[in-house]
This record gives sequence, structure tokens and C-alpha cells, in this order.
Amino acid sequence: RVAWYPVEVASKQAMPEQQLVSKKDVEHAKALYDYSAANNEEIDLSAGDTVTVEFKADNGWWIGTNTRTGALGLYPGGFVEMV
Repeated sequence: RVAWYPVEVASKQAMPEQQLVSKKDVEHAKALYDYSAANNEEIDLSAGDTVTVEFKADNGWWIGTNTRTGALGLYPGGFVEMV
């Protein structure tokens, strides 16, 4: 899969090594609210969806995959809770 991320999210400065999640340590979160992607870099969420948490940016946007749809991209961290 190929995905494009805003520079502030994908830059090395925004992604220090300690925040990167290895594949064996991938965390999961549950969507608390519906979210409609505003562009092709974001993913849709429906309340109750499970999403992977591959990266948490300091600006509140997280990167991961919606396990229901298989879509990879950005989503607002405030719309999910860790499980």
C-alpha cells in the first residue's frame, strides 16, 4: 500500500524513533465516534471500529489501519480509545 502523509506528520522530526511502533507491538484502539475523511490521506471511522495505532503524532493525528475497511491513513486520536 502507498499512502501520503502531511509533512508535519511524516517528517523525521515529527516521528522520533521512540514513538515508532514495531509490527510486533502494534496497539489497537476502538472508535468512539464516526469520522468522515476530509481527504484521501485520512480514513473513515464508524463508532465501534477497531483501528491499529501505528503512530501517534504530537498534533493529535494518528496513523493506522481501520480493520473493518482495510484503509490505511490518518485519523484523529481524540475519536478513539485504546483497547
